[in-house]
Amino acid sequence: MHGVPFPMIGWPRDRITAIIDIQAQLETKLKGLGYHATQIHVSAMPQQLDEMLLWLGHETFVLARTAVRWPKSVETDLFRGLR
Repeated sequence: MHGVPFPMIGWPRDRITAIIDIQAQLETKLKGLGYHATQIHVSAMPQQLDEMLLWLGHETFVLARTAVRWPKSVETDLFRGLR
């Protein structure tokens, strides 16, 4: 991923079945990462929050199997159809 200050390992884009916007929870996520120094160095995070929104503000998921219909497109709500 261009601009990310550490190596990214993940699934190819065509395998991702859900992308969840977590920007509203990003500050909490960054604080949590700060408690795990082996995951990412976060000492300058408050100054870089806008930049971090670009690459940490979304979580991606790959559906392994389902008991209902396979999604027709990338989903934005993991609980859609279950409520």
